[in-house]
Amino acid sequence: MTIAPPGPGRAPAAGLPGSIRSVLARVGRRLDAAAAMRGLGLTLGVSAAIAAAAMAVDLLRPIPTPVRWAGWLAWVGVSSTLLIRGVLGPLLRRHRPDALAAVAGRGLPDRGATLTAAVSLAGAGGRAHGSPELIAALVDRAVEEAGSIEPGRAVPLARAARRLAIGLAAAGVVALPAIVAPDPFAALSGRFLAPWSDPGSAGLLAIAVEPGDAVVARGGPLAVSASVRARSRLAGPPPETALLQWTGPDGASHALELGPGKGEPRRDDARGFALTLPSIEGPITYRVVAGSARSRPYRVRVVDPPLVSSHRWTIAPPPYTGRDAEEVVGPAGATAWQDSRVTIVASTDRPARRVVLSWPAEPASGDRHEGKSIDFEPSADGRAWTVEVSATASGPYELVAEDEHGLVGRPGRSGRLEVVVDAPPAVALADGEEAAGPGDRLALPVASRDDVAVCSAELHVAVLRADAGPGSLPEPLGEPIPLVLDGLGTPAARGVAGLDLAPLGLGDGDALSVRVRVLDNRPPPRGPNEGWSAPIPVAIVADVQQFDADRLEARLGPIREELQSLARQAAENQRNLPPLRADAEAARRDDDAWSERSADDLDCLAEAARGLVDRLQLLSRALEADPTLGPLADPVRQAAEAEADDARQALDDARRDEEDPDARLDDLRRAEAELAGASRRLDDLNRRLNSLARAAAARPELADLAGREGELADQARALADGAEAEDQAEDQDDDVPPPPAEPPGEAKPTPPIDPEALRRLRESQDQLSRALDELLRRAPALRDDDAAAEARADAEAARRDLDRAAAGPDPGDPSRSPSEAAREAAEAMRRAAEQLRRASGSADPSSRAERLARLLADQAGEPSSPSDGDPSASPPRSIPAGPSDPAAAFGLRSERSWGDLPGHLRTELLQSSPDRYRPDYAALIRLYFREIARGASDPGPAPDPGPGGAP
Repeated sequence: MTIAPPGPGRAPAAGLPGSIRSVLARVGRRLDAAAAMRGLGLTLGVSAAIAAAAMAVDLLRPIPTPVRWAGWLAWVGVSSTLLIRGVLGPLLRRHRPDALAAVAGRGLPDRGATLTAAVSLAGAGGRAHGSPELIAALVDRAVEEAGSIEPGRAVPLARAARRLAIGLAAAGVVALPAIVAPDPFAALSGRFLAPWSDPGSAGLLAIAVEPGDAVVARGGPLAVSASVRARSRLAGPPPETALLQWTGPDGASHALELGPGKGEPRRDDARGFALTLPSIEGPITYRVVAGSARSRPYRVRVVDPPLVSSHRWTIAPPPYTGRDAEEVVGPAGATAWQDSRVTIVASTDRPARRVVLSWPAEPASGDRHEGKSIDFEPSADGRAWTVEVSATASGPYELVAEDEHGLVGRPGRSGRLEVVVDAPPAVALADGEEAAGPGDRLALPVASRDDVAVCSAELHVAVLRADAGPGSLPEPLGEPIPLVLDGLGTPAARGVAGLDLAPLGLGDGDALSVRVRVLDNRPPPRGPNEGWSAPIPVAIVADVQQFDADRLEARLGPIREELQSLARQAAENQRNLPPLRADAEAARRDDDAWSERSADDLDCLAEAARGLVDRLQLLSRALEADPTLGPLADPVRQAAEAEADDARQALDDARRDEEDPDARLDDLRRAEAELAGASRRLDDLNRRLNSLARAAAARPELADLAGREGELADQARALADGAEAEDQAEDQDDDVPPPPAEPPGEAKPTPPIDPEALRRLRESQDQLSRALDELLRRAPALRDDDAAAEARADAEAARRDLDRAAAGPDPGDPSRSPSEAAREAAEAMRRAAEQLRRASGSADPSSRAERLARLLADQAGEPSSPSDGDPSASPPRSIPAGPSDPAAAFGLRSERSWGDLPGHLRTELLQSSPDRYRPDYAALIRLYFREIARGASDPGPAPDPGPGGAP
C-alpha cells in the first residue's frame, strides 16, 4: 500500500493516538541529540585546531596585538558559525510527523510501513483518501505496533558520540598543556583568548621582572631587575641587552637600557639585568623588553608614607644614682646612664601601621654592637606611639613609621645615644714610698672618687720578711681592714688609713705592700664596681728619722745642684761680659776695636743667657709639683722673667746695634747689671732652698705635734663634759632634798674638775708648747708660716685657759667656771691642732689626703668642692682639652726662633698647658736635673717597692 506523504508544513494530525505521538517525540529528541553532538564535536575540533595553530605561531614568534585580534576574530567567527549551524540549528528545527514515523519505522523493518501509513492518513484529516474505517483500522494496528518500536535502534547515537569525543579530545589536547605546564602555555592561552589584555610575551624566551606591580613612597627609588632565560634550545642565546620602558605621570614615554644585574651568574641560557629609577614622584606604568621577550605592563602606585613628626623622651636614671628623671624633646643625641629607663612618645603626621625604633643593644659576643628593632605601642587613632626601652649600650638610634604597604617614611628621626657607664671608683693611696718603725702606727692618706658614690673601703696588707728568699712574694696579712672615710656615700671620700705595726712583729729590713680596695654603690648584677690603689711599699727601718732625712736629701739634692749650676753659669756670664764692655768702649773711638771675635763672643754670651732663662723656667715648673719646694717656684720664675730675661734681651739688643756703638755699650752695661742681679737672686734662692729644707725636715714633727694636740683637746673636752655631767646627775637625784634657796647675788656653786687629770693635762700642754717653741727656733723658715704662728698663739691660749681652770672659780666673775675654762682650752687646742696640720703640709696624713682628693678631682675634670657630692648633678661629659705641648703652641703663635721671643711670651708658652704641670712627670724632671747636674753626690737607688698584687 502506497500512501502519499503529506504536504510541506503540515502539522501532525490532532487525531494521532498518544502512544504514537510519544514514540515520535522520542525519536525526534534522539535525532536532535545526534545532530547536536555531531555539530559540537566538529566545532570543538575546528576551534582547537585553530587555537593550537595560533598559539604555536605565538610561541615560536610572538604575534603582535593587531594580528592577535585578527586571529581571535577569525577563530570566534568560525567557531560561532559551526556552533550555530551544527548545534543550534538542529536543536531549533521542527520535525514532520511522517518523517519521524519513517525514521521510527527503521526500528521495525518488517512493519514500519504500517506506522508510516497510519501517521500519514491520520494526519491528513478530511483530505485523506480512503475509507475512514480503513484508516481507523490502520491506526489501531499502528498503535499495536508502536509499543514494539525501539528509538535507540531507529536513531543510533554511537557515531555522533564518537565525533563529539574526537572534538573533546582535540580541545583537551589544546587545554592540557596550560594545566600541566602553565609557563608558557597558560600565558599563550591568555594571549590567544583575550587579545584585549597585555600579559606579555610567552615565547621561547621567558622574562621575569621584579618587583612587578608595586607601591613606592613618593620621591623614593624604584629598583627594577629582570631575568631572561631560554625555554628551549630553539630560542638560541638570550639577548645581551634589555630595555626598560615606562610611561610617566604626564603620559610621556621613556626608555632606558638596563645594566647587568649585580650578583647574577652569567649563564649560556640566562641573563640578568637591573636598573634603579632614583626618584618616583607619581604613578607610572613600566615593562621590560629583551629581544623577543616582552613583560606585561606593571603599575607602580605612589603614596606618601607616614613620618615621625615629633618625639619626646623621658630618661629615668637607675635609682642608685639618686638623679631625677630628665625630659628631652626631639633630641638629635641623648646621654643616659647605663640601665636608664627611656620612655619615648612619638607622633606621626598621618595614621601608620607601625612605628619601629632601631635601638643600640649590648653585643651577645664579640666587640660589635648590634642594634635591635622594637615596635611602639599605638594609640587608638594610630598617631601617638609609646615605647619603653633600657639604655644599655651607646650607638645610633632611629625612629621610622611604616604604612600598610610596608613603606617606611624617610628620613626618620635619628641620632646617637651615648650611654654613660658607671666607671669603677678611682682611688689613691699615699703619694710615694713610705717608711715606719717596727712599733709605729702607720698612717697613710687615702682619697677615692666615683662618678656616683663611694660605698666602702678596706685596707689590704701584705708582708715581705727580710729573711725571705729571692723572688719571694709578700704574704697577705689576715683579713682586710675596713676603713672609715669622710664622704662615704658621696662621689668623693678621703681620710687616713691607720695600721698599728706593733702586733705584726716586724723588724728592721722587713717591708709591707699596702693597697686599698674601694667599692661603689652600683647594685648587682653589674655592680658593685671596685677600684684598687697602686701598691704602696712601706719600708720598716729602725731609725725612721734618719731614713726620712736621707730621702729628703735625695729629693733636694738635684734641685740644689741645679741651683748651684745656674749660679755658676750666671757668674760665668757675668765674668765674660767686662771684656766685651771694654771692646765696646774702645769701639766708640775706633770702629776696628770691635772685631769679629768680639761679635762671636757676644753671640755665645747671648746664647748662654738664653739657656739660663730656659733652665730657670724648667726648674720653676718642676718645683710647682713638689709640695715641699713649691714656694720656690714663683721666685725662680720671677728670676727667669726679670733679671735673667732682661739680661738676655739686653744682649740681643747689643747684637742688633752693630751700627751704633753708643747704644751697644749701653746695652752691655744694662746686661752686666742684670746678670749681677740674676747672680744675687740665685744666691738668695740657694739660701731659701736650705731654709725650706730645714723646714721640711721639721714638718713631720709638726704633724706629730698636731696629733698630740688633737689628743689633748679630746682630753680637755672630756674633763669639761665629765664635770658638767656629774653636776647634772646630782641635780636630778630624787633622794637628795633640794638645796636651800641661794641668797640674792650669790652664784650657784661650779661643778668640780678632777684635779689630778687637770694637772696631767697642764703638764702635757706645757711640754707641747715648749716643743713647738724649740721646733720654731731650729727651723726659722717656719716662723714666717702663718699657720705655725697661729698654732703657737692658740697653744699659749690653751695653756692659759688650763691655768685658769686649775685656779678655780674667778671671784670677780662667778660665771667663769673651771669647766667653762676647760672647754675654752679644748677649743683652743683644737684650733692649734688644725693650724699645726696646715703648717705640716704634706707631712700631715689628713692634708695629704685632701691633696690626693684634689688630684683625683683634677684628673676627672671636675671641681673639688663640697658640691661634688650633689647627687642631682648631670652625667659627666668630656671636656675638650686645650693645647698641652709648649712646642706646638709655639709653632702656632710664631715662626721666629725661640731665643728671639721676648721673655713674657716665652713664659706664656711654657705655661700654656691648662694643667700647667702634670704630677706624673715629676720623676722624669727630677731625673733630668740629676743627669745635668751629675758630678755631685749621686743619691743611692730608691728602695725596691716590692711586688704587690691585688689580694
